[in-house]
Amino acid sequence: MDDRYIIDKVIKGDTNSYTFLVNKYKRYVLSIAFQITGNYDDAEEIAQDVFIKAFSKLRSHKKEAKFSNWIYKIAHNTAISKKRRFNKDIISIEDSIETDSIQEIEDALLKLEIKERDVMINKAVDKLNPEEKLLISLKYYNDCSVDEIAEITDQTNSNVKIKLFRIRKRLYAILNPLIKQYLTYLT
Repeated sequence: MDDRYIIDKVIKGDTNSYTFLVNKYKRYVLSIAFQITGNYDDAEEIAQDVFIKAFSKLRSHKKEAKFSNWIYKIAHNTAISKKRRFNKDIISIEDSIETDSIQEIEDALLKLEIKERDVMINKAVDKLNPEEKLLISLKYYNDCSVDEIAEITDQTNSNVKIKLFRIRKRLYAILNPLIKQYLTYLT
């Protein structure tokens, strides 16, 4: 069923239909919240808040806008607000990496088995800060376009592109020692 059809049903009084939207988007909302907070319990609480907020503001949802982007944006803003309240420390990693190293890292990743590669990439993503995790998650795990990410995060397309580029560089910087350590271990 089309999201717009469900939204219209809910607005007309069939509030039980909202369950369809919750079930359809709960994994994505939970994922965004978890990427930002790093805590599953907080992410669940945020997801509940998001769906309550979305339900109460459903009449304000623009018909031409995608519901998924709208709900992701609510999730992003709610999680960021909660994160600010708890003000957890974030470890920063240097942005510098040589261009030659990038090709070496990509070559090394290709030598790894898929499962090993996924473990390495997940370890690297875990070292990113919440905003970086969110952008990478939206781009590569949720297949959002740059336009959609910009809309969800209230940033310009150019800013999203620049941030994604920098995040990929940081991921390479994080992956480089992980891969070297792993390959040394194998030999």
